[in-house]
Amino acid sequence: MGQVLAKNSATNYDTGWITPAAGGGTNTWIGATPPASPVTTQLWWRSDPDQNLYIYYDDGNSKQWVQAVPVPPNLWTVAGGNLQPQDATKKFIVGTPPNDLILPSSGTSTTTARLIKATTNDGIYLASNTSRDAADTVWAQDDATKSSWMLRLSPTADTIDFFRAAAGTTSFINVARIDNVGHLTFKAMACNINNNNVAQTVTASTWTTVNMTSLGYDSSGGVMPIPASSQIKTTPTGGWVIIVCWLTLTAVATAALMLQASPDGSTGWYNINYNAIPTTNQGSIVAMSYSGAPQYFRLQVFTNAGGVQYANMQAIVVAGL
Repeated sequence: MGQVLAKNSATNYDTGWITPAAGGGTNTWIGATPPASPVTTQLWWRSDPDQNLYIYYDDGNSKQWVQAVPVPPNLWTVAGGNLQPQDATKKFIVGTPPNDLILPSSGTSTTTARLIKATTNDGIYLASNTSRDAADTVWAQDDATKSSWMLRLSPTADTIDFFRAAAGTTSFINVARIDNVGHLTFKAMACNINNNNVAQTVTASTWTTVNMTSLGYDSSGGVMPIPASSQIKTTPTGGWVIIVCWLTLTAVATAALMLQASPDGSTGWYNINYNAIPTTNQGSIVAMSYSGAPQYFRLQVFTNAGGVQYANMQAIVVAGL
C-alpha cells in the first residue's frame, strides 16, 4: 500500500506522508461503522443503512465524515404517518392521463379505486372498478362480474354527479346529482309494458293474469321489466313504487281489476289494490307500494263476459333504499 500526502494540523503547509488505514480497498473502508483511526481523504462506504460513500474531510477547523457524492435534497418527509413536501410551494403531480392515482386491490378484493382527472372537461372523478384511456373514450372494468361507480366533482357544471355502470358493461348512467344549492336530483326508474292491442280471451268469472307482450319504454337499463312473464320488476334495492294500470275490455261487462305483488314473481302473490268496472268496458288502478327488496307486479282481471282488448301497466320507482 502506498503513502499519501496529508495535513497533520490546521496550520498551513503542515503536511506529511502517511500510510492510509487498511480497508476494503486503497484508502477505502467498507462497513456499517467508520474506521477507528481515519485519515484525511480516506473513503468510507457505509454498507448499512444508507449505502452512501463518505470522505474524511479536513476543512481547516475540524475533521469529519461528509458525503463524497452529493445527493438530491429530500423533497418529502414523513410526519405522523403523512407524506408532506418540505417546500410548501411544491405540489404532488401524478402525471398526464391515464396516469391516475390508483389504490390497488388487496386481499380478496378484485377491484381498484382511482382518482381520475378528466381530459375532456374540468371534472375530477373518484372511481371504483373502472379505468380509462388518455382520451376518456375507452373505459374498462377491473372485474366484469361487478358494477362500477363514479363520483364526479364538476366546477363547470357546478354539480356533484353519481354514475353507475352495470357488471359487464362500460355504459355509465347518471343516477343522481346534487346542484350548487343542495338540491338532489335522482334518476327515477320507470317502464311501461302492454299487450300491443292483441285481444286476450279470458274465462268468465275467473281471475286471469292479463297478458303483457310488449315493452313500451324502459329507463332502467333492462332492470325493471320482464314482459315475457306479464310482470314488472322493481330495481334490485326496492323502494317506493307508483303503479298505474289501464285496461279495455272487448265488450261492456261487469268486471274487476286486481293489482298484485310478489317477492319472486312466482309465489307469495298478494293484493295491492282493487277496482271494480261496473257496466262499462274500461277500468284503471293507481297504487303506491313500498318494499325494501325487489318486487314483481302483475295485473289480473275478473269479468262475466268478453275478454281483454288493450292493457297497459306502468311503474315508476320514486325512491329506493
